[in-house]
Amino acid sequence: MTQNQLQTTARPATEGLTKESIQLMSRAISKNTRTAYGRAYRKFNEFREDRPVTDPLICEWLQEMDSRGLAPSTIQLMLAGVVWAYRQQGVLVDTTRSSLVMKGIKRGDEAQQRGRGQQRGIRRAEVELLRRKLNTGKLRDLRDRAIVGLMSDGLLRGSELIRLRARDVLHVQPGGTARINLRRSKSDQDGEGAILFVGKPVADDVKAYVREGEIQPGDPLIQGISRGGNLSGRTMTIQGLNVTVKRLANAHLEIAEGVSSHSFRIGTAQSLASRGSGLVELQNAGRWKSADMPARYTRGQAASRGAVARLLYP
Repeated sequence: MTQNQLQTTARPATEGLTKESIQLMSRAISKNTRTAYGRAYRKFNEFREDRPVTDPLICEWLQEMDSRGLAPSTIQLMLAGVVWAYRQQGVLVDTTRSSLVMKGIKRGDEAQQRGRGQQRGIRRAEVELLRRKLNTGKLRDLRDRAIVGLMSDGLLRGSELIRLRARDVLHVQPGGTARINLRRSKSDQDGEGAILFVGKPVADDVKAYVREGEIQPGDPLIQGISRGGNLSGRTMTIQGLNVTVKRLANAHLEIAEGVSSHSFRIGTAQSLASRGSGLVELQNAGRWKSADMPARYTRGQAASRGAVARLLYP
């Protein structure tokens, strides 16, 4: 039996029950848990967009949350919420492999020791070092330079980067800068998209990569590369993106752990805060719904501009 067949043969959780039984069932989980499950369901559907609900897709979602530094307990709650919400609709979600991914997240030494949101940021000085190290002209390095620059300039989430098409980077701008036409993002509830600034050096990197790879406007911008050194024509997965970031950080920055594609987003926020950016500016630049996350990421920079630093050590 296929997964789709399994999903269509499941019964809604309340089918055949009396009103009294349904009321008792509703007490099985608390109001707060029900709210958390509903939030998890909405976030998963924002992530999957129009893609069918499959076990590999749930695996990708779990890995994406792990790469953003969410605590294992939070990720476990999100998974439970999705399974519960679909079950209420009569859909049995296959979690055979995603359950194993969840166990891997729990068992990871890094995951067990970190709190929520404690990924290491890759700041602007390190971004520039990476760009210099990758200035070889080889196709893989051209692609990696484009990844590094776009994620840093755009404060992009990994899921946002891998969904870009070549035509989404608009180069006809004054001074050789570019714009990213972000058609939809995680926090974009209404699907209005966003226009993001890209500096000239990064715009030039993207041009060189697109030209060398012969990427057409409608093609995925960030693609995998075959063993033969050619672009695959397929969108890079979030797992592949994180492997690439870890490889670059290890090889060129001597950072062995604690980084992912989210590290550029964190690091750029920290660099902006160091140069005087306030929380409202950071929130707008990173398209965060609230100031909580940029405030968390830039606590160290905020302390250096606090009352003690300014008034006691002018």
